[in-house]
Amino acid sequence: MRYYFDCTVILDLRTICNELALVKHKLSMIGVQLGVPHPKMIDFENSADPLAAVIDYWLRGNVEGVPLTWRSVVDALMCPHVDEPGLAKHIKEKYCGKKRKVTADISEG
Repeated sequence: MRYYFDCTVILDLRTICNELALVKHKLSMIGVQLGVPHPKMIDFENSADPLAAVIDYWLRGNVEGVPLTWRSVVDALMCPHVDEPGLAKHIKEKYCGKKRKVTADISEG
């Protein structure tokens, strides 16, 4: 038996930036976890609002393989290099809905 969280797709740049404001000092690690290439991270660090630049890049679909969901943000916050379990829990409870049971592997269709 597997469990997964329903997670809302993120559409609002301001909301995600507000939620991540307290951990913007870990922006480079968060960006890497969201799939933003290192050269882009360097460019964004020199922008007027680095957090907004990184998140906007991700939200515009420039990164392959990282869904535009709150679950991706939770996963980034939980990685060992970011290590923000308190914020991850807050976001999961606020945006990811309830746990649901899955009896078959999701990839089985």
